[in-house]
Amino acid sequence: MAHGTHARRRLTVIGTAVALGLAAATGTAQASGPRLSASPSPIDIGSFGGSTFVNSLDNDGEAVGYSFFGGGAYHYHAFEWKEGTLHDLGSLAGPDGNSTANAINDADEIVGFTDTPAGTQVPYVYRHGQMTQLGDQGDPLAINDAGVIVGFIGGSGGTTPVLWRHGTMTPLPVPADCLNGRATAITENGTIIGDCLSPGFARTLEWKGDYRTVRDLGTGFSGTGVNNRGLIAGTDNTTGQAAIRHLSGTIQDLGFVPGFTASSTARAITDNGNVAGTSRSLGDSVAFRWCHGTMTTLATPAGTSNATAETINAHGQVAGEVRDATYISHAVIWP
Repeated sequence: MAHGTHARRRLTVIGTAVALGLAAATGTAQASGPRLSASPSPIDIGSFGGSTFVNSLDNDGEAVGYSFFGGGAYHYHAFEWKEGTLHDLGSLAGPDGNSTANAINDADEIVGFTDTPAGTQVPYVYRHGQMTQLGDQGDPLAINDAGVIVGFIGGSGGTTPVLWRHGTMTPLPVPADCLNGRATAITENGTIIGDCLSPGFARTLEWKGDYRTVRDLGTGFSGTGVNNRGLIAGTDNTTGQAAIRHLSGTIQDLGFVPGFTASSTARAITDNGNVAGTSRSLGDSVAFRWCHGTMTTLATPAGTSNATAETINAHGQVAGEVRDATYISHAVIWP
């Protein structure tokens, strides 16, 4: 299973428009309503004193993300949660620099961005306890077990999807009318998905093979995660429901959690078709795990709300966040 942010937020993430009610994808399989079950309470993985966000989870249950330090300072570091301990990955700028960890693979390689002593932000790869600069610009969002990294370069003036192989960065092609492209997830067999904006609409993109061409999957479905079978998890933009896009182009809607029917999103999908996602009401949200037609509502601990699921591993563990009464976010893992 490849691991990534699945279009996960970062602190300077580009805007993404969701085109609700626009062009429908070819064929839509409507769910008759999910069968629901409940889950055990999650594990709070800790923090550096402030809000904590998890971005990726490997098949050993190790999680990465970033955590703010306490005292109200706008200061955060990348972390790896491993064997029950939260490890500070630091930054290339030292203790006072900022960093995030966006993805981890099963070889324990981590990618993200970090401040430098010069005051710039650069991509990095973390291997064997060492953070190494990946280039002068870019934001890596996903890495597979072969060490191929995808993400984007650019900023407020526009972004371009890219991949890094053997330390070399290569831009990925996009349709001529696309703006702000990103590559957001990659499988073990090298299939990449991403997104871009074409005036007013978000479009899902796919790259395969030698990556010289791009497949435009249109605006009817917003993809965020992909598995090695080519199934894409995301949102059916015509219904606002979490959905799976099949190889045939058919969209399978997964439904909502009762009481949380404003919208739902599938964030990630495993090779056996298990999905992690979030179902929302106007003021709250719950995380869910979907498996073979059964939607499991993931338990929200007492005193917290606004649960979200960000990723899922091959064993069905789900990582995400909940928010406490003081609006502090806690990174959690549901077994």
